[in-house]
Amino acid sequence: MIELRHIRKEYGGKAVLSDLSLTIGDGEKVAVMGRSGTGKTTLLRLIAGLEKPDGGSIVRTPEDLVFSTVFADPRLFPTSDVLENVVCVTEGKEADVAACRELLRGLGLAEAQHLPVRALSTGMAQRVSLARALAYDAPFFLLDEPFRGLDKAGKAAATAFLKERLRDKSAFLITHDREETDALADRCFVLENGMLTPMES
Repeated sequence: MIELRHIRKEYGGKAVLSDLSLTIGDGEKVAVMGRSGTGKTTLLRLIAGLEKPDGGSIVRTPEDLVFSTVFADPRLFPTSDVLENVVCVTEGKEADVAACRELLRGLGLAEAQHLPVRALSTGMAQRVSLARALAYDAPFFLLDEPFRGLDKAGKAAATAFLKERLRDKSAFLITHDREETDALADRCFVLENGMLTPMES
């Protein structure tokens, strides 16, 4: 579980997040939408512990809560192939490799397992990043536009696959797509002027 209590975050003296509070319970999926530059990724980085708030507090239960993360930028290892990029977050045992192959198959990348990263389209690279996060299999997923670069059919298939895999997980999703929030999130908010406003279903 994550509790954000009266969070304030500033850059160059300008408030990006102001008195923001949010709780994400165990097994709950929460989505945040908003225009570019409103602080969505900053909020994700605060949840992950990659940045610290300038005010307020963040409580993680347990304190050493582990995250699986999909960034808007896939952040793949350029000298490794597709399968190696996914297996790297596991112990590398035979069963791990088999499980990673299955994840790639589920995301439509069965024929791309040994392709070099430089040969991947944006959508393919994003699916590899998603497969890697699923292979790490933490209890809490942080998803920053996880379907960026996918066409409509690819996004629909990847969304359905991810929904099944997140069934018992907690998740924080950043997106510009209402269809993604409807498919994946229990609650959705709009981030504007540093504050979260619940979105009507």
